[in-house]
Amino acid sequence: LFAKTVGSSFIQELIKSTHFLYWPPFSKSKASIFSFEDAGLLEGTGIMAFMQRGVRKVILPIMPQFPLAQSAEFDFCDPSLSLEKLYTVNLSQYQMPGHLYDKFGYSTAIEQGVDWTKNQVFRRQDLWTLACKLQRLHEAGKPAIAWQTLPVQRNSFWGIEGDWDADLL
Repeated sequence: LFAKTVGSSFIQELIKSTHFLYWPPFSKSKASIFSFEDAGLLEGTGIMAFMQRGVRKVILPIMPQFPLAQSAEFDFCDPSLSLEKLYTVNLSQYQMPGHLYDKFGYSTAIEQGVDWTKNQVFRRQDLWTLACKLQRLHEAGKPAIAWQTLPVQRNSFWGIEGDWDADLL
């Protein structure tokens, strides 16, 4: 029914738009055509493939459907967020996009079939400096674009060795 409504040529073009050359992270073979479709069930950004390869400069776009909370609601620059408190803070998608905080080890629940609990590649305490920068820029009416060098942590689930630094934008 959908194909009849929008036309089969549209559907064909849409399907073709998901096909790209892909180079498997643990393969020495050449890139081949692969169909990429967004399910986001384990990880929604593609950053894990970069980390697996040891890519040291990464751009991580933050999807706007769940923007950062305003500082009046949750202040990421609050100095009372001590290292001890960081392990008891529960973030939600209403304070920060889950595909950002899960990379810092703050995703603790499996909801609606989505499991981002194994996606930590950066230290928990490093999220706050980055989130503070993004929040202040956004509240000043500027683009929320921040760069930070972060130590990459070992992640055996994704096969990431860790013990090196990545520049995250």
